[in-house]
Amino acid sequence: MAILACDVSVVSLGWTTYGIIMNQPYVAIASGVIASFFFIIILVALRLGRIMREFRIALLWFIVLLV
Repeated sequence: MAILACDVSVVSLGWTTYGIIMNQPYVAIASGVIASFFFIIILVALRLGRIMREFRIALLWFIVLLV
């Protein structure tokens, strides 16, 4: 679940960026809320013992999103 949460968080950040660029505030807000929710799941998973190495593919997608 934690790895999926990380992927969903990154994809939601992509949609948030799209909403901001295309001047669609409802898309940006909704996607930002979902990204924040799944980011909290990631933090809880890390707190409960998951290691950051498990999330490496999501980190790669986050870097692609930034570029």
